[in-house]
Amino acid sequence: MWRRNLYAAWLSQILSITGFGFVLPFIPFYIQELGVTDPDQLRLWTGVLAGAPALSMALMAPVWGIIADRVGKKLMMLRAMLFGAIIVSLMSTARSPEMVLVLRIAQGLFTGTVTASGALVATGTPKERLSYALGFLSSATFIGVSLGPMVGGFAGEWLGYRSSFLIGGAMLAIGFVLVLTLVKETNASPGQKRETASDERDVRKSDGKESPAAGGGPTPLRPQLAKFLSRSMLGLFALIMVLRFVRPLPVPFLPLYVQELRGQLAGSATATGLISAGRGAVTALAAITIVRLGDRHSRSLLIGILL
Repeated sequence: MWRRNLYAAWLSQILSITGFGFVLPFIPFYIQELGVTDPDQLRLWTGVLAGAPALSMALMAPVWGIIADRVGKKLMMLRAMLFGAIIVSLMSTARSPEMVLVLRIAQGLFTGTVTASGALVATGTPKERLSYALGFLSSATFIGVSLGPMVGGFAGEWLGYRSSFLIGGAMLAIGFVLVLTLVKETNASPGQKRETASDERDVRKSDGKESPAAGGGPTPLRPQLAKFLSRSMLGLFALIMVLRFVRPLPVPFLPLYVQELRGQLAGSATATGLISAGRGAVTALAAITIVRLGDRHSRSLLIGILL
């Protein structure tokens, strides 16, 4: 079952990231179509629209995580993909950059397919195959990052920007159906359950409040908080935050840079999509090859080498 869930989540993630990525090569061009032509205003709107979903997602991600522990990870995947399909489709109706901004903020608040699918796969995969499963799943993100901008760039040039939003929304809707019909949420493997129970007992003992665990109920909040506040978790949190801040910095402005280099708007969406596709393809290859070393060697050492 864990393999079936992994492959279904992988395919749905490709569709999801491709659907979201459909719009990336031409958002700065779409803003120009909506009437923003001043270079300074254009750069400002490009940065704001790129950062808005990330900021709103940062606010809601812990909330969705707590809800997922109570209602299940599959339901969170369905929520993320359904809202993604609706919001991306609605962007085709925008008549001003302000409306696009509202929808981009909503995208961050109500989506988050990568986190939801990762949580589902991680909790149902045997520990000895966890690096493989998460590495394989992460390849879907980069395949989607490759396909989305590449195909979206061509679609934007030939079909128009508004039609491309609808195509992206349709891809997310197909991913929703795949999750609904193919994914079956499972509990953690026996080894993981034993480790979790042991961790919770250790936390209760350290608090001096040994108490029986509530069988079958949600994971207590205090053990979760203790795990998060551990030195290794805080270090990993800081590392991911820095990487997520540094790596995407130039991405929103790539379309404008391509337009500047080419000296014209026509064809710039296609060129931007091809550049983004190349970057995503190389990263996807690394995700299904190098990451698998984590099943045989120290994951901390592997992270240090890759950095």
